[in-house]
Amino acid sequence: MSADAVVLFNNLLKDLRSLFKEKGFRSASQNFVLKSPECWVIVNFQKSRWFNTGEKTFYVNVAVTTNPEARERSNVDPRRALRGLHSHLE
Repeated sequence: MSADAVVLFNNLLKDLRSLFKEKGFRSASQNFVLKSPECWVIVNFQKSRWFNTGEKTFYVNVAVTTNPEARERSNVDPRRALRGLHSHLE
């Protein structure tokens, strides 16, 4: 990424930090993590290694899973966990 692209990418992350924080996410570098009793959500912004001059390309990786600790304690229904997550993010 060119120097301008890196600045744009970092500014994007800076602007998104407050939005994610409002929804209960914690941020670390390019990762945003939300942990609830039922499930975990991880949103990661990944700079692309492949770009053309003038392009600012990156990927948004999203992972949602039932909370591993809750899964060990009982049979957590993933559909119920995701419904709870949806209402939390609205």
